[in-house]
Amino acid sequence: MAYSAITNSGFILLGFYTFSFEGLVTSFIYLIIYLILTFTLLYFFISFIPYKNFKSTLQNLTFLNYKSFLFLNPWILFFLSFNLFSMGGIPPLSGFFSKFLLFNVLFDNNNFTLLIISLLFSLIIIFYYIRIIKILIFTKYDFSFINFYYPIKYINGLILVGFTYINIFFCLNPSIFFDFFYYQILSLFI
Repeated sequence: MAYSAITNSGFILLGFYTFSFEGLVTSFIYLIIYLILTFTLLYFFISFIPYKNFKSTLQNLTFLNYKSFLFLNPWILFFLSFNLFSMGGIPPLSGFFSKFLLFNVLFDNNNFTLLIISLLFSLIIIFYYIRIIKILIFTKYDFSFINFYYPIKYINGLILVGFTYINIFFCLNPSIFFDFFYYQILSLFI
């Protein structure tokens, strides 16, 4: 997650590097999508901590502790996987649209070297997120030692599902968001 944050902040700065209005709009759209996805993922990992004591949790926290969601609530794990795929930039999710817009701006400004480097880093990021999903779903785990003893709070599941639906709505109709951000940023400069 830390390496991904560094790479995504670099993607945001690439839009500013182009010194164009489209680059500024693209960076802003990328930032909004990245903030929504990061909030959703961090909210999941913090709110569904499988231990009562927070200090011992930070010492013993691994992705395998969240594997119990596969049996306790597979829908929560599905929404988490959906957000992880979107954060990685798998088409046709919102993370892909934001990266595609950025790559389009780099292509239009003839920054082919940065475009190729960005594409390579994007493929590496996809590998990391798919690996996280593989650990959560397909790794063998002894469920006799499930560390998840309390039920999932309704509000935690509702917030996670709500932000995932925002992500899904963006995937289904991205032009609403693009037009809104474009005109809002345009109004700042006029």
